[in-house]
Amino acid sequence: MRTLMVSSILLFLLLPVLGCDGKPFTTNISESIKMSKEIKVIFGDGNELTISDKATLEKVLGEIKSINFERIEIPDSVGQNFSLRLENGLEYTSTGYLKINKTYYKAKDTKIVVNLDDYIVALGKEKILGLLGGK
Repeated sequence: MRTLMVSSILLFLLLPVLGCDGKPFTTNISESIKMSKEIKVIFGDGNELTISDKATLEKVLGEIKSINFERIEIPDSVGQNFSLRLENGLEYTSTGYLKINKTYYKAKDTKIVVNLDDYIVALGKEKILGLLGGK
């Protein structure tokens, strides 16, 4: 009886830390992110930009690949500067959420998220006059 009780308590305590398959929710999903020929950027104000030059693609994808993500049920914030649509069906938002096959992940590395946000917005402002209400 005591063993059953201790096992039940341990299971209850570990459930928030472990996923259904026994793996931690925090993961580096870089294997899921493949090199794309282009990335479509949809800015929060409706403007769109396509990134197709190799150096920019490598930088953006490299940043996303370097982020550790935590699996979540649904995003807990709204509003964003942009979302990135990759060729292989992945979608990344400026708030640090990644969507893969209807599964959401939240970035744990906020410094990388902020740097990538700044980079994409600056890139957009170089190409689109008045982007996101700017001059």
